[in-house]
Order: sequence, then structure tokens, then C-alpha cells
Amino acid sequence: MRKFKTLLMAITTVAALSSCSKDDNNNQGNGNPNPTPTPAPAPNPDAKPDANTAKVSLQFQNYVGGEELVLGADAASAKEYTSNGQKLKFSEVKYVITNVVLVKADGSKVSYNTEDLDKGGFLINQENVASLSPVLNNIPEGDYKGIEFGLGVKKELNNLSLQDKFPNFYKLTGSFKQKEIMHWEWANGYRFVKLEGWYSNPTPPSPGKDKNGNPLPAPPAITDGELSIHIGSAFKGTKVIGEDKKVKGIENETLNIDRDAFRFVSLDFPKNLSVKKGAAAKVTIKADFDKLINGTNKISLTGKIPVIHHLNNMFPFVNNIGGNQDLEGKKIIVKDINKPNEAQKGFENSENSPLDKVGMFSILSVE
Repeated sequence: MRKFKTLLMAITTVAALSSCSKDDNNNQGNGNPNPTPTPAPAPNPDAKPDANTAKVSLQFQNYVGGEELVLGADAASAKEYTSNGQKLKFSEVKYVITNVVLVKADGSKVSYNTEDLDKGGFLINQENVASLSPVLNNIPEGDYKGIEFGLGVKKELNNLSLQDKFPNFYKLTGSFKQKEIMHWEWANGYRFVKLEGWYSNPTPPSPGKDKNGNPLPAPPAITDGELSIHIGSAFKGTKVIGEDKKVKGIENETLNIDRDAFRFVSLDFPKNLSVKKGAAAKVTIKADFDKLINGTNKISLTGKIPVIHHLNNMFPFVNNIGGNQDLEGKKIIVKDINKPNEAQKGFENSENSPLDKVGMFSILSVE
């Protein structure tokens, strides 16, 4: 496994990145001239299913290794977790789940509103207990052996201009304070994962060598450095530069399909799940954020995270938590941003890399 110097991450166009604007955020949040309806309240997973329908409750439980993840308001009071020889603390944990598919015991598949973000898109928000338990309605009776789902939004639907088609999902992901919104401020798409908090690293990676080839001094230990990881998919386009030399926007945006951060997860149940009308069924899914820096790719954090927003820094994190499987079950190889015919180097990302279908997810129980 390789260690990474990371500065981190978000999403960018083909070049470097611009800073985010509060005005941009506010404009996106109110971009629809027609009022958007208030999303329906999250279903109650403890309610008894209607006798004429079958329901499956999904229970997402966020962990760091063997410890349940707990949010903290500040670095001094937040719970500390050890991961890859470093310390992590979290103040915000959100991620988007879409494209849910239940796999029957005979191998056939039941898709759950995979083309409708209002019905089949869920925002898992550690701060909101109800959001951790999305309910799948009108599921055919039968025995099921597994579940599949997307981490993020697939390219066909990852477009904020579809807000009129999916007003509830648009509002669900956008009804937060400016700094907590799940829409990119400067690009047309959704954030798939948003993590905020702090990290400590007693032995940050060496910054490398100077122009004469001499090793640069090792950086000092980092305590409670800022951690801010936003993951989403990349758009290519032309930057619009204002008279003040700052980026004002992006023209001619197209999704860069060779650098898509959407990941498809496939999980087997430890035993078959029996789904019957009038009976409750539940799948408990663990999301282990130890994998963030201690997964397939071993990442050593350094500097202010993020120091710069650059797509190359994002993909080791993407593959750690989401794996490297696409919707068709094929292995994703991320292309180099400057050499689109070559695989990006610096992390596990080659023809010889194993197919990872699970990322940070696993099944704790079915009942």
C-alpha cells in the first residue's frame, strides 16, 4: 500500500479551482423561480407495514473501526478516533445514497426508483436520526440475498438543473445553512459526501526534496488540523475569468465520465431476508469511516485539509469509501486529468487492481 500526501479534495474542472461564493450558494438554493414543495417527512421505520404492501427498512450505522461515530461541536469536545496512526474527529457527516437494488435469492433484481431521486434518493445525515433509516416501499414478496446501491448520484441525474423534475431531493440536499449545503457552489452537480472535523498526525509525510535533490525538513506534528472533505463528480468546461482575475463560473460544462466519483456498492446478506406483506423487514448497514484513510489506500494527512481543491487528491478517498465498481459491475480505472488515455497514478488504480464492490460498507444484520 502507498501513503499519500493529501491536501484534499473536492471536485474541479480541468484546471485548478476557484473559491466558493456565498452568493453562488444562495443563488443555487433559490434558483427555481417556482416554489418547491416541502419534502415529505422521513418514514418511521418502526411503524407497522400496511397489510397490502411490503416494506424494507434500511438502517445505516456510521462507525470508525469498532466505535460508533459521534459528532462534536468543536475540536476540544469531539470524540477522537484512531485511524492509520492518526486521529480523526467529526463535526459533520453526510452522504447520498441512490440507485437501490435488492437482489433476490434466485439472482433476479428489484430496482427501487432508480430513475427518480425524489422517491429513490436518500441523504444520510449523522445529525438527523430519522435520515439514517430510509424505508423502501412496495417491495415484492420473496427471499432476498443482497443489496446494491450507489454512493452519490449517477451521471444521468447529477444535474442541479433537474430541480423541477426532482424538487424534493433538490430541497432535501439544499435545505441547510450555506456551509452545509450538498450542492456545489461553483459547479452544476451534487456533493456525494461531505465530511467536516479535525485531524491530528504525529508524523506528517515528508514534503519531498528541494530543487537540488536534498530532503526537505520534516513538518512538525499536526494537532486538530482542519478536516474538510467534499466528494462529487467532475465536470469539464471553460473557466470564465472576471476583470479581477477570479473565476466567475464555468461554461460548456460536460461530465467527465473518466473521472466520475459515483460508486456502486454490492453487499451480500449473511442470510436470506424474507420479505412478506404485512411483516417488517430490516437491513442494518455499517459505514466504517476508518476506511477513509485506512482503506485500500493508506493516506497520511498533512496541511490544511483542503489546502487546494483539486480532483487528483480526491480519488484515493473516493475508492477507499466507495470501492471502484461502476453500475455495470465493472472496475473503474480513473484517468489522468492531463493524460486522458492513461490511468491516474499515486494510488491503487490499475488493470491489476482488485475489484472492490464494498468500500466502507458491510451488512451488520438482516431481520
